[in-house]
Amino acid sequence: MRKFDPIVLGIVAFAIIAITGVLIAFFVTEGKSIKQYSTSDSARPKIEVSQTKFDLGKISVDDRPARDIAIKNPGTAPLVVSNTFTSCDCTSAKWNINGIESKLFSMNKDKTWQGEIAPNSEAILTVIYEPKIMPVKGRVDRTITFSTNDPQMLLVKIELNAEVE
Repeated sequence: MRKFDPIVLGIVAFAIIAITGVLIAFFVTEGKSIKQYSTSDSARPKIEVSQTKFDLGKISVDDRPARDIAIKNPGTAPLVVSNTFTSCDCTSAKWNINGIESKLFSMNKDKTWQGEIAPNSEAILTVIYEPKIMPVKGRVDRTITFSTNDPQMLLVKIELNAEVE
């Protein structure tokens, strides 16, 4: 009967566990596949953003202003929004699509969440700024970024600024 070296068995077991972990992490973090379109497709999604820049004006460090931004899909195919994140933990965003609210997104990308806006429908992206989380005084500039499957606007950036007193 042949004996196996315990060190070799340990290395093989570790390699199997590591490879399995990488595969699980890859499939869990990538979410569902998103149908992509070209600009020449007659049936495709199209995004319209009501506002890509806004000024919150003068605010106190204890304020928590929020702004609703309408995201429309006047296209003829579902518009998928994903990979929502912000430039700072003091800024967050959440989606309301068909009356269903998403989780709150912040600096860390969540590659698993996706929202779908039907043709000729609209969603609301609520942006919240909480200066007390990262207390600063003076002018601040923050961004909210998300991906879409509109071939003419694959990445959307919304910019906000404020004067924190």
